[in-house]
Amino acid sequence: MDKVIEKIKKVYPSTDILLMGVGDRGQKIGGEVHSMPTVRNMIDTQRSVAMRNNVLFWDTREAMGGEDAVVQWNRNGLVNKDYVHLSHKGGQKLAEPLFNAIINSLYK
Repeated sequence: MDKVIEKIKKVYPSTDILLMGVGDRGQKIGGEVHSMPTVRNMIDTQRSVAMRNNVLFWDTREAMGGEDAVVQWNRNGLVNKDYVHLSHKGGQKLAEPLFNAIINSLYK
């Protein structure tokens, strides 16, 4: 990720970059769907990359509701049956908090 950010900064030096963390992802554990245990590590890594490269970071999983949010999102038709990919409705639901986070960061 560092190299990708470096290339973007080289080509577009005056552009702000927002790294969006992965959303909550589910897997069956003991017959029930729960958040994948590796999601927290992925988000921590992405956050570190953003800090190291002085770019913005948005925690998608936190915006979804945190640990095991994917279960409720699936019940509400916001993620697909794979418990990974957002449905169109889910993308629309995340759009507002993402927009608000961007606007709020501009006026800090």
